[in-house]
Amino acid sequence: MDQARRPPREPTDPVVRILLAYVEKRASADATAKALLDELKRSRRSINLQIDADLRAAVARLERAQEPE
Repeated sequence: MDQARRPPREPTDPVVRILLAYVEKRASADATAKALLDELKRSRRSINLQIDADLRAAVARLERAQEPE
């Protein structure tokens, strides 16, 4: 099978899969933020990337909610 007809492979990196679901409108900003923060905490990774305003706001809400009082 040549390259033009080969179906695209699913990404194997969990962070990429989470962000792809959001970009493809298969996940809300809130669900994406939760999944993203959970995965980063689980994997002890950090990332530096630009995200849109809706996802940035959802991440900020979750981070505020997780702060100890």
